[in-house]
Amino acid sequence: MTPRRPHPLPLLLPLAVLPLVLSACSGAAQDSVALDGPTTSDAASPEQRLPDDLSLDHGLDRSDADATVEGPSRTVPGTSFPDLCDPDPTTWPGASGDRLAAVETGPEYLELHEVLLYADEATAQDVLDGLRTQVDSCPESGTQRYATVGVNDATTLTFGMHFVDGLGGTVWRVTRHGDVLLVLADSGEASEESLRPMAADLARTHATLWSVLAPQLT
Repeated sequence: MTPRRPHPLPLLLPLAVLPLVLSACSGAAQDSVALDGPTTSDAASPEQRLPDDLSLDHGLDRSDADATVEGPSRTVPGTSFPDLCDPDPTTWPGASGDRLAAVETGPEYLELHEVLLYADEATAQDVLDGLRTQVDSCPESGTQRYATVGVNDATTLTFGMHFVDGLGGTVWRVTRHGDVLLVLADSGEASEESLRPMAADLARTHATLWSVLAPQLT
C-alpha cells in the first residue's frame, strides 16, 4: 500500500462513514470504523478448511506503534455490507465453508485481508455475481455513493463508497481464485477522486498477497 494520506479524519465521524462493519477493532479507528462480519464454525470439515497458518497478514504493518494488527484468525470479523443498496443477507457471504481474516487498524484507517472458502468454483462465482448485482443497483444519488472502480471482470469486482459531503470512504476488491474469494478493503480518508488511486493500491496488494497465498492453498 502507498503511505497513508497525512490529513486526519474528523475525530467524531459517525459509524456509517466507513461502512466496513467490524466489531472487534481496538484503538482510535473504532470511533470511525465498525467491523462486523460472517463467522464460520471451527468444525469445518478438513476438505473445507483453510490452513490455520495462512499468511493473510502479509503486508500488514506490525511495527507501527499507532496501529493494531489482528489475525489471521477465524474470530477476526470479516466484511459485511449493511449499507449497500438493497442488501440481500443471503447473497454475502453465502454458504462459505471456512474463512480467515486479518485486519490492521489505526487512528485514521483500516486495512482488511479476508479469504472465504466455498464448496466449489460455481458457488464462489455465484456469491461474487450476487454482490456485483447489488453494487450495480445503487442509485447515483443520496449522501453515500457506490460505484465500480479499477479492475472489474468476470472474476474480480472492485468498488468504492464515498460521501458526497465530507471525507471518508472505502474501496473493496473481491477476486475469485478457484473455490475461494480473496477480499481486500481499504478504509480511511477518501473522496470521489481518491477512490481510483485506492483501487490501484489494492490491485498491487492483491498481486503481492496472492503470490504468497496461492502456494499455501494448493
